[in-house]
Amino acid sequence: MGHHIQGIISQSDNVNKFAQHYSLKKSILLNQGFSLLMLSDDDLDSFIFSANYDLYDINGLSDKLVEILSHYSLQAPIAYIATDYSGGTGSQAATTFANGNIILPPQWAEIGIINQALKLIGVISNKNIDEFDALNLGQYSYMDED
Repeated sequence: MGHHIQGIISQSDNVNKFAQHYSLKKSILLNQGFSLLMLSDDDLDSFIFSANYDLYDINGLSDKLVEILSHYSLQAPIAYIATDYSGGTGSQAATTFANGNIILPPQWAEIGIINQALKLIGVISNKNIDEFDALNLGQYSYMDED
């Protein structure tokens, strides 16, 4: 079983404004007042033109998207996440923005970096579940290409 997603997570109002502004599909409501907006390469191409994707080593993250996410982080902290797992091996990536700045630089790791990003945007975990599971992100293992 694999897990392959890329998208943004923030407070629901912030994600919904982002999706509406860029005429993207509806976001997924998560726990704790957060939402996930999956961003396919086609989605990104629909509103980001002539972007430099070579600056960051994360799927879909470009200089233009960093600029956009920095702007949206003025309303609420926002995380960009990506996963690439197959058969139990792989990696995950994340970066986090708040108050117009990158507060977690873009990075890949085998585990843990998404939890770190989610903690920075305010996701609450406990001793039994981490931030990823607190939002039930495991149930969204593949992006719908519709």
